[in-house]
Amino acid sequence: MSSENDIAASDPYMNVHPLERLVSVGLGACLIRSGLHRKGLGGCLNLLLGSALAYRGVRGHCPLYGAYDINTRAGRRAGEQEDWQEIEASVIIARPPNEVYGLWRDLAQMPQLLSHVEEVEILDDQRSRWTIIGPANASLQLISRIEEDVPDQRISWRSTPQSSVKTRGRVSFEAEGANATRLHVQLAYHPPGGSIGRVIGRIFGPGAQRRLEEDLQRFRDSQSGQEPSAANTDGPVGAE
Repeated sequence: MSSENDIAASDPYMNVHPLERLVSVGLGACLIRSGLHRKGLGGCLNLLLGSALAYRGVRGHCPLYGAYDINTRAGRRAGEQEDWQEIEASVIIARPPNEVYGLWRDLAQMPQLLSHVEEVEILDDQRSRWTIIGPANASLQLISRIEEDVPDQRISWRSTPQSSVKTRGRVSFEAEGANATRLHVQLAYHPPGGSIGRVIGRIFGPGAQRRLEEDLQRFRDSQSGQEPSAANTDGPVGAE
């Protein structure tokens, strides 16, 4: 039988610590009671604030926490560093930065560039829905938002609060000589608990670093006219 912590950890919507939830419900009930006995603007304000606090406690979600990526549910206080798992790799491409940037900025091409990406659905100029796959039929979907986009230099992104797992990434394009680019890719995720955490563990796995390097090598070879490197025999894996 799953513990309460496992259930909470598997629900990305919840971001309020259990003790905070109890306090919110208590304060909310007091304010609602006060609002019902008061007239005018003061009573209305008490009812609104009390209802918001009660909802926060019952649902375990604080919109303000969500906006600032704060999660006290597991005891993490605002400002504490999260335990992100990171991988990174780089390769030199025999094409100028603007051309390499153009290929990576076209998110619809990601399934051809990264072996762990099965599909990318463009939602708008900044958001996209990614389907990530790994060994043993492990898969998940997440919504990513571009946070920084400097043409011909770098692109960075982060998963939205609606995603089941927190991920982030950065791709930089640095000129190497007159007609070459150093492509540097950084990918990271914050492992959740519960069943989602087990799926993420399959997708990242101990071979994620090597597979990312192989993806970049294949991309390099495809852009230089060489024969592609040998395909990865362990199945696609990685992180968005």
